[in-house]
Amino acid sequence: METAIRPENLTQQYLVTHIPPDGTLTKTKVIGPAGAADMIRQYFFDIGSLSVKVDKVSP
Repeated sequence: METAIRPENLTQQYLVTHIPPDGTLTKTKVIGPAGAADMIRQYFFDIGSLSVKVDKVSP
């Protein structure tokens, strides 16, 4: 049995818990490509976040 490739299968919703440079704990929802958790984590570090946790959100 084949799995159809549909747009909803290619995207994933993530909940990013991070501490930006101002020190305020912040939660941000991000929709990105499936398997992009490491890329999203790196982006938040690149913009200066002090701590980053990325969780997948179940559909």
